Amino acid sequence: MGLSPEPSTPSSSRSRRVADRGVAPVGPGNVVVRTSRKRLLAPLLLLALLLPERSLGADGAAGRWVVVQGRVTVAKPGTADPLPVRPGDTVAVGDLLQTAGDGRAQALLADGTVVNLSTGTSVRILQYSFTPESGRRTAVVKIIDGKVRFIVPAYRYSRFTVESAQATVAAGAADFVALVEAEATTVAALDGTLKVKNISNLIVSDTDLWSNQTTVVRSKTAPSHPAPIAPQQRKEFRRDARDF
Repeated sequence: MGLSPEPSTPSSSRSRRVADRGVAPVGPGNVVVRTSRKRLLAPLLLLALLLPERSLGADGAAGRWVVVQGRVTVAKPGTADPLPVRPGDTVAVGDLLQTAGDGRAQALLADGTVVNLSTGTSVRILQYSFTPESGRRTAVVKIIDGKVRFIVPAYRYSRFTVESAQATVAAGAADFVALVEAEATTVAALDGTLKVKNISNLIVSDTDLWSNQTTVVRSKTAPSHPAPIAPQQRKEFRRDARDF
């Protein structure tokens, strides 16, 4: 399937309303980020622009690690032993990224997406491509277990997908957390819009999440009805996947 303009994710009008509340254009490809995250994203987006060309989705490269705390490893495709991760190392398609009980890490993808891995988390980059000149992005990230926070800037043509054993999440311009456990996946939209469905094609129902909403997806069931995120719950979602 070809890429579709980003407004095809939950709602174009909603995306415009997010923009109206303080989204400013930054960088190539009509990328936008919330001004409330400006202090966090501005230097990271600048770093993305300064990365070598091979980081822009070419040769399997998707981005770089910018912060590594504690034990963090990567297992490259076709290798048996995981290697320690250091700041500046490349994040590549096919990598299995793992944080130990004392480990946390932040990766910056070539399009400016920030990925925060909490402790005890395993993630694999299944697919990634980005063309800054046209603002085209395709990303598929698989969370095996643990908690991950994504801060995703908007592009005109984009498909940004997060998968788990139970769920599939399609993100537009969004700041969200995914918590993957053995029996369920919890998705919380801190800002922006998401479309969440069961990963099984036999379950056809899906759910739109707006800012400050959460849903739970279990095996062979449709996502739960969106519920508001209570203040304490919001703190808990952000605590282990917080800004560095």
